[in-house]
Amino acid sequence: MFTLFALSALSLSPNALASETVTSDGSRVNFEVNVDQKDHVEFDLPGNIKFLADDRLNVDEPVNDLFAFATDIRFTAPVEDNAFVFAEEIRVDDVPLGGDLFGFAETLQLNGDVQGDVYAFIGDLYVGPDAVVHGNLTAFGGTVEIEGTVLGDAQLQTGVFELSGHIIGDVDLTTGDFIHTDDARIGGDFAYTMSSARDFDDLVGGEVEFVEESDDGVEIEIEKDDEGSLVFAAIKLVFKYFSGMLVGSLLLAIGGAPIRKALKALRDRPVSAAAGGFVGVTVLPVASMAVMFTLVGAPLGAIGMALWVVGLYIARLFAAQALGEALLTRIRPGAIGNPYVSLAVGLAILLPLFMLPWLGWLTWFAATIAGFGVMWTAACALRE
Repeated sequence: MFTLFALSALSLSPNALASETVTSDGSRVNFEVNVDQKDHVEFDLPGNIKFLADDRLNVDEPVNDLFAFATDIRFTAPVEDNAFVFAEEIRVDDVPLGGDLFGFAETLQLNGDVQGDVYAFIGDLYVGPDAVVHGNLTAFGGTVEIEGTVLGDAQLQTGVFELSGHIIGDVDLTTGDFIHTDDARIGGDFAYTMSSARDFDDLVGGEVEFVEESDDGVEIEIEKDDEGSLVFAAIKLVFKYFSGMLVGSLLLAIGGAPIRKALKALRDRPVSAAAGGFVGVTVLPVASMAVMFTLVGAPLGAIGMALWVVGLYIARLFAAQALGEALLTRIRPGAIGNPYVSLAVGLAILLPLFMLPWLGWLTWFAATIAGFGVMWTAACALRE
């Protein structure tokens, strides 16, 4: 409950989720968060960073740095610097993005220029014929189709890769199928992993390297020297599981109605809950660091940072419980109503996922945002 108190200390209300003014070496830092009745969330963080969350978003005014959560999001105005976007569908019209683009989506359509790098964790990625990525392209997904131009390098892990445009730099490709037109071009070196070798001499300007895919997909070699570390990792995983069950069960037992209400809100209103979670993850440490530079606020800042660190751990437990309950709803409706069973199932899924490369930190980030969303909602419930 101490984490709920920390989130409550951000002065939440139904229409103004956060409003904080902190003096730091004579300067003032303002946090303004507004939520309307349609769950539209919008606020500014220090450094001219804009945060937006809604079911459907249209970025129709220029912004500097952007964090956005939505079901569908469309860019019709430029972003001066970096954009971090989480959505089912992302569409960038013929507008420039001045920095890097981080897209987490089912579908990402890119029709404008990106001055920096593109990091796409997607189901499908489409780079239109007029689009230009001035930096590097990194994509993990089902289908990647490039009709435009990538001026840097490309690292791609896809089910299907279609190329009719140009990649000026090197390409590192792992795919099930590679389709290209006669006009397609890879200017640098080309390293590819597929089930069989093919002739790409007319496509590639540099050297071509083929890595044969193993029969089992990804080949994992374990040497004798690694066996001890694997045993240690397994013991560590079991310890994390049972310690998580212990702490999570205590929180569920003492949290009462606010926790149950918050978990339900995460399922029913995921966008607004995720927005609240993002506020909790970002605003609390920034505000705590700011007040630590004041003589009077230094103890409160230290307490706030400590609560934030503890919250990072607790957030994953709430996310695990919500995940377990969502799965049980689908496969065992009769088991719903026992939050401890849901917690056990969710932890059994999340903890191994946290250990995977790439996917692990993405899962951790999503779980942390979701868990903080639960605590945020519970804090709001305590204030009502």
